[in-house]
Amino acid sequence: MYLIFLLFCLLSTVWAGCQKKPDKMLVYGGGTVLRGLNPNLTKNGWNEANSLILSRLFQIGEQGELEPDLVADYTVSPDGLTYRFYLRTGVFWHDGVPFTVEDVDFTLKSIFDPKTDTHHDEELAMVDTFVHAQPNLFVIKLKTPTVSFLSRLSHVAVLPKHILKDVSVAEIDAGAFDRNPVGTGPYRFVEKASDVEWRFAWNEKYYRPSSAPVPKLLLKITPDDDTRVRQMLEGALDVTQIKPQHIEQLLAHPDIVIYRLPSGVWRGMPQNLRRTFLQDPRVRLAISLSLDREALAKEAAMGVARSAYLPVLPSSFIYDTSVFMPGRDIDQARVLLSEAGWEPGTDGVLRKNGARFDYRIAIWKDDVFRREAGELIKRQLAEVGINVVLDSVDETKYGQIGEDMGNTHDTLIGGWSGLLDPDMTLSGMFETGGRQNVMHYSSRAT
Repeated sequence: MYLIFLLFCLLSTVWAGCQKKPDKMLVYGGGTVLRGLNPNLTKNGWNEANSLILSRLFQIGEQGELEPDLVADYTVSPDGLTYRFYLRTGVFWHDGVPFTVEDVDFTLKSIFDPKTDTHHDEELAMVDTFVHAQPNLFVIKLKTPTVSFLSRLSHVAVLPKHILKDVSVAEIDAGAFDRNPVGTGPYRFVEKASDVEWRFAWNEKYYRPSSAPVPKLLLKITPDDDTRVRQMLEGALDVTQIKPQHIEQLLAHPDIVIYRLPSGVWRGMPQNLRRTFLQDPRVRLAISLSLDREALAKEAAMGVARSAYLPVLPSSFIYDTSVFMPGRDIDQARVLLSEAGWEPGTDGVLRKNGARFDYRIAIWKDDVFRREAGELIKRQLAEVGINVVLDSVDETKYGQIGEDMGNTHDTLIGGWSGLLDPDMTLSGMFETGGRQNVMHYSSRAT
């Protein structure tokens, strides 16, 4: 089908930190613009601020495993339809109010309210009923057994009923939670100093033990990769995520340490099937055959990645090594393009019925990897006569294109995860009308 051109999977993410631990406040350089603090709203999602404030029933552990968070224990019926969740006791919201089963009930009811702007109702469409049977017991019954159910719950933030119960859905969608962001997470919100600076303090009543918590944290939002590196070198940041291109520059600083953490992310280019020329599978295969994935992994990802052909990480239990994974084959790509009616013009660019083969790729301008990968891809596709047009846009515009490429872009260089449960990613990308089906792919077979 060749619907997504996989480029590579990241083996690790790279972080830079100061050797000297701050005594009073840690300044963290965030790379994502914060749209809101309620992650259950589609427009917000989880970010570097609300992940400090809020908790979930289940979370992803340090080794990438699913583990209980606000749940202390649970059981599943033999038929896989009934889940009994025993909630933690002794958990408090940041304002001192006890966390109860009522908060879980309120959260799920808000998700299934048709007026709420959320995608969690789609992710949890297998839920039939839910009820709080005892003070700390919550029971969910499913319509059909779903292996990925618990990992789907890990996407949902549990919200405070005592704060939002009298707030309308319209007000919540408009950002009511942002005005009083109370959670049960490790850090409590202190203040929004500016649009790019958020202050937090350690939650002394946090239910998970921590040996040496940082007492205060300043989240400083700087989307541009190069700017964050400069701030690290100037001492304005204590820790931040960086791209591999900056490792050598930061290693030269005596007080900066580089950390590599395992990654569950793969990069790829989803094809916009609304574009007539991309509806031809010969054209899509030709583009895929023109890509040098090894070079992209080595030069754009600086060796912290490996080439990829499937939208699943090699470490995943569903990774299939028997699937045909064709390497780069320029000659075969030219044959396929010719069969599809594309022939070189006088300038070397392919043409069909008088139209040039212009291939428009959306690039997130602040991301150094995407910029460099885009330039490499442009050079690689030029070898077969495809003229790549790189459209460098800001994060907001990039996010909009990522939701709907419309008729303006043929693809984008995106990133997805799926280490824990690939079904969560793949179903949304390939199901007809799926939330992440930016390709507009539809097939009865899938």
